[in-house]
Amino acid sequence: MGNLAGIFVSPGHPTILNNTIENGIYGILCMGYSKKFMIVMDIVSNNSCGINSIFYGPAIIKYNLISFNGAGIQFGEKASIEYNIVKNNGDGISVSAGGENDSPSLHYNHIFNNTNGIRYGETIGNVTINATYNYWGSPDGPSGYGNGHGDSADKNIIFEPWLTEPVENAGSRNK
Repeated sequence: MGNLAGIFVSPGHPTILNNTIENGIYGILCMGYSKKFMIVMDIVSNNSCGINSIFYGPAIIKYNLISFNGAGIQFGEKASIEYNIVKNNGDGISVSAGGENDSPSLHYNHIFNNTNGIRYGETIGNVTINATYNYWGSPDGPSGYGNGHGDSADKNIIFEPWLTEPVENAGSRNK
């Protein structure tokens, strides 16, 4: 295993753009607090955890390829996760929200070949995760709390409607 983190972010308002981050414990590790940060068009692979933004702040995570990590994306605050390819990870996306105002949204992602698609971790309060309009690796939708054959969706995840084919622009830099 390589470094603790390929990119380590402490308080601020960073935009992490167009990087390849591989073979670390954390690909991108965000600690502290910020009003907003962005992770856009990165390749994050072969890390114990691809992106960890728990305890950081609102995140925009878009157009990334996140693959072959122990966990793809772990986050615990408000997040907008869109147009990513999340594949071949342990947990594709793991959510631990801090309260009802932290409800994340995950849309237009291509989530497939993960041990768990979206896993709902510990939360404070009754947080619902809006994960509509994602492709789960199967046209009949997610497994787990869904009845399909795609990657699993855990409890408290709204996954209907889902997409029946891969998202054309997901991970757009990485095609």
